[in-house]
Amino acid sequence: MLEHPARRFNTMDLLFTAYQKKVSSLNLHLDKITADCDIELLHHLRVEIKKIRVIFHLLEILEPEKFDEKYWYADYRKIFKYAGLVRELQLSIKALEKYHVSQRRILPFKKFLLREEKTTHRKLFSFVEKKKIKLLQKPERKIRKICSNIKTRDFILKTFAYILSETDKISNLINSSAGLENVHKIRQNLKSVVAVIGMIQPIIPSDELASASRKIKVIDNLIGSYRDHCVLVNDLARFIKIREEKNPGHISSLESFSVSIKHENDFLLKRLEPKIKTNLKIILQNLTRFITLQLNEDSFQKNCTG
Repeated sequence: MLEHPARRFNTMDLLFTAYQKKVSSLNLHLDKITADCDIELLHHLRVEIKKIRVIFHLLEILEPEKFDEKYWYADYRKIFKYAGLVRELQLSIKALEKYHVSQRRILPFKKFLLREEKTTHRKLFSFVEKKKIKLLQKPERKIRKICSNIKTRDFILKTFAYILSETDKISNLINSSAGLENVHKIRQNLKSVVAVIGMIQPIIPSDELASASRKIKVIDNLIGSYRDHCVLVNDLARFIKIREEKNPGHISSLESFSVSIKHENDFLLKRLEPKIKTNLKIILQNLTRFITLQLNEDSFQKNCTG
């Protein structure tokens, strides 16, 4: 049962205001995009885009005939992709600092990463400069109109249905034969769940929802650390392959380094496995149970009318 009754609100106050705030914050970050912006700026830029995508997705769920998420998100998706590629290269460059490998051996790889980063950074900067005005003209009037017509009850019920759908997807990914090979997809869905919980908490101020969100964020951070390490492994493998294609029969001096970081990657994955296969399953089960109970509560049905 809810610790507090569902608060009365309208979607104009919640969803439309959230959209305005995220777009405003995103535009501030876009204004700071330069040819050499840092990791943190790119991280915050991607976070805001993820939240805007969740809002777009909710709007499509609420009014599928009036809002097309894929159409309105297209330019954001490209910025998200470019920013992600630049950030991954920056993370690989930074990660090299913690390994005790001679600069002579590692320098060609580092130069390769710096060249890749510079090229991708230019693409990001060029695309942002080209599309920034269009992004500022995103569908504010359309979203305002949709939000003004959505009933509280419909918003809550469809949002809960979305969370249940996402938790079901995550459970299927965990239980699939691919297992933790799906870890990136698992993380993407976890982020969507956390974002939507954050959206609905002003209406449903529940300790259970807050607790689920906190615990999911802990696991999300663990997956993030593992994923960052995977990026370095993949970048190094790509570099070695390019060198071998240019010099057939050449054995890279970084082969032993490649083997050692792969072993480290395997170790990180083994540490992560019980967190996902046991802890995360329990968190999702509790969240599903809580939402299902709320949907069956008479008091909940009364409180979310309007």
